[in-house]
Amino acid sequence: MTFMPSPQYVRSLQTVAELVKEFKLEIGKIREKSAYSKAHFLSPRAVNDPGFIRMFLRAEDYNPRMAAHRMVSYFQHKLELFGIEKLAKDITLDDLDDDDRAALHSGSIQCLSQKDRAGRTVIFSAQKLKKFKTLQNQLRAAWYLFMSLAHEEDVQRTGVVLVVYTIGVRLLDRTHLDYWMRSKTLSTSLPIKASSFHFCYDDAILRPLVTTVQTIIGRNHRARSRVHFGSQWECSYQLTSYGISKESLPVDDNGNIGNDWLLSYLKSRKQEEDEAKAKAKEIFSIQYPLSTDVLLGRGRPFQEFAGNIRLAEIIDEHREIYQQTKRKFGKTDISNRILKIIKSSNGRFLKKDDADEGAWVEVSDEMARQKISHCFRSKAKKRWPAPASVPSDVMSVDSDADISTGQQSKKLKHSNPDHSMEVVKSANI
Repeated sequence: MTFMPSPQYVRSLQTVAELVKEFKLEIGKIREKSAYSKAHFLSPRAVNDPGFIRMFLRAEDYNPRMAAHRMVSYFQHKLELFGIEKLAKDITLDDLDDDDRAALHSGSIQCLSQKDRAGRTVIFSAQKLKKFKTLQNQLRAAWYLFMSLAHEEDVQRTGVVLVVYTIGVRLLDRTHLDYWMRSKTLSTSLPIKASSFHFCYDDAILRPLVTTVQTIIGRNHRARSRVHFGSQWECSYQLTSYGISKESLPVDDNGNIGNDWLLSYLKSRKQEEDEAKAKAKEIFSIQYPLSTDVLLGRGRPFQEFAGNIRLAEIIDEHREIYQQTKRKFGKTDISNRILKIIKSSNGRFLKKDDADEGAWVEVSDEMARQKISHCFRSKAKKRWPAPASVPSDVMSVDSDADISTGQQSKKLKHSNPDHSMEVVKSANI
């Protein structure tokens, strides 16, 4: 039997498509979005993927403007936590270092084995188990867990229930306060919606503070938040009344908190990620450049990429011997030497794939050598002593652009008139 979509289903698809278009318009209105722009440069396909955009729309109840700002904030936090190499790709367990994984495996934040009565995934935050080397390790661990859940369709639709369990913990410790502040800003960036929030505590000193916070958080947040004060038994009973079964809580009768379900979940995630990685290797095009790669192209995004910066440093190290070498074969040998240095660190020379928009393709060694030789020639043309008073951003030039000394002088004169004469004189030496 042929599937015939209902009129309501067709209208819903049309509505989502219109919201995605409106979302992109709202993104264009945001001025300060450097991290988003870098991610879009590295992988426009991933950033523009309708499924990815839909995650942010659902997190903001289909408000395109709020969703756009959430995505911009998302990439800014991701850049700060993981760096530019992982900015445009999904974070996997292999992307976490040993300290990140230790924080993740501790069980300080985990998803429960059972959903609540309404069918929502429950996230359990055990402050007692927070053991991390740095705050960044804990934040990266939390990022991984939340984003692994955010890709699930039912989580996008229903959101998650967050249970913060602080029984037996002194929350006024500076480490806990720092984590609370950072996790609060992080929660407003991830494409996942907190449908309800439960706070369990047993420290009577906190009762006036908790009451004050409940008063000032606003009506919408207050309606979705519940505070439970008492022993572990009392808090467990109160959570049960809200549809969170006691059997699913990782707390035993002695108050010990386990992580067996979390470790089982992470094991299955690792298997899925390894399978996806193996399939990706079969595809010829490259979706995400590494920080060791050199990108061929013009403009600031190429200049500021980590691999291109490293190539410029290597070029500088070999500049004197390259200029002293008169024979063509000698210069080719130097280019080959630099090519081997890049490849020895798992670097590649990549260019945009014309046949696959948003992807990259590795170029031949001959084209890579041409890129290296061009860097030597163009740098030699454009470099001159920079006056100490001229800002570094004014002195930046495109390593792949063929700009003459006269044109560059005009650019500097226009950018910084206070130093224009000094720069022009330096350029004419």
